[in-house]
Amino acid sequence: MISPAQNHAKHSSPNRAAMPASSIFNSCLFLQRYLT
Repeated sequence: MISPAQNHAKHSSPNRAAMPASSIFNSCLFLQRYLT
């Protein structure tokens, strides 16, 4: 049986992994727009 903590970690970890990537991507777009 999967514990609620494991289930929560399984569902929240992809979002947590995607957040820094998206923020880096957004900051890169912002810098590109700002610098050019």
